[in-house]
Amino acid sequence: MQPENIENNNEAKKEFTSHEKNELKKQQKEQQQQKQQRAGSNKSTTKKIMKYSIVAIVLIGIVIGIVSLLKTVKSPGPYYKGAYHWHSSIKISICGQASPLRCSNNHCGANAIHHHNDDIIHMEGNTIYNKNEISLGRFFQGLNIPFSETQIIDKKNGDLCNGKPGKVLMYVNKVPNLEFQNFILNQCNTQETSAVRQVCEKIEIRFE
Repeated sequence: MQPENIENNNEAKKEFTSHEKNELKKQQKEQQQQKQQRAGSNKSTTKKIMKYSIVAIVLIGIVIGIVSLLKTVKSPGPYYKGAYHWHSSIKISICGQASPLRCSNNHCGANAIHHHNDDIIHMEGNTIYNKNEISLGRFFQGLNIPFSETQIIDKKNGDLCNGKPGKVLMYVNKVPNLEFQNFILNQCNTQETSAVRQVCEKIEIRFE
């Protein structure tokens, strides 16, 4: 081969090698861009998955809480199940004078909670769904007599009693009680009248 031809071949080889390097750099750059795009896409997908997972966990927690609440609301059960016949003694005095509860017939008040002109509260029925059904307030409500921590019959706190401002007081078995109309009566099964006065709870309401 002539020296001239050898020289031309070397120059061609140099040109090819330079071009190849440029192409390689171009390919590497494109690959790097694609890699960065894939990384960005994966990062965005991961964030979305985390976001949706947190929302799902919160929603599941809310659903579980609502279900638990509904179960509690739907099935509280009755306060007392079955037939009952209970008694409590009651005594009222206004400014030191006895004020017995009386009505024109022998059954005074509601069927479930009443008296028989005997100074005894009678509770009778089948199943008590709410304890307020046998509260002292419900008893007076059935008699249409006002009763609270501020009033008994027609006397209100501050009204004169023996020349001084009076106040409603309540005692259960001679112990002061501040529940007044909210007081839940006891489950005393004793039936004979004299035994009821001795064994069952004794409620005394005074205005003095």
